Amino acid sequence: DVLDGAADRLKADREFMLLAAKQDHRAFRHAAEQLLADRDVCIRAVEREGLTLQPTSAETVKTDREVVLRAVDTTGMSLAFASEAFRGDRQVVLRAMAQNRTALKYASEELRNDKEIWLYNGEKAPCEDMDAMFDEAMSYFAWAKDPSTRICPKETESSDEDDD
Repeated sequence: DVLDGAADRLKADREFMLLAAKQDHRAFRHAAEQLLADRDVCIRAVEREGLTLQPTSAETVKTDREVVLRAVDTTGMSLAFASEAFRGDRQVVLRAMAQNRTALKYASEELRNDKEIWLYNGEKAPCEDMDAMFDEAMSYFAWAKDPSTRICPKETESSDEDDD
């Protein structure tokens, strides 16, 4: 990492660290403690690059609602680095999904199993039977987590029809 050997005065310089974090979000992990504790700096950093939440363990960054909301508004996938409380917060998750629907995979289990979350954004459902659609989506996630169940239901149905 290029900032490993950087002088402490650079790591404590607000503008330098904000520019460095914009170039590579991982640079923020080298910021001086006083910058990580500075809410304004954290907000500015995540507004430039939401993934700035990743490299730091600073509680200021990951547990401040405004910081997390600004991060997910910029980069939905930064939800992965937010505190558990925010991964279970409906508003935070929906805002992350508005930026990148894939962010749902980092939401709490409760929200990942919430039909309203799946249907977020007023998208037209791909089928009329919402329960069947939801069950199909959940079976996909079971399939992705457990290699022993990796037989896609759609493939099974189409191969059964070919046998007729």
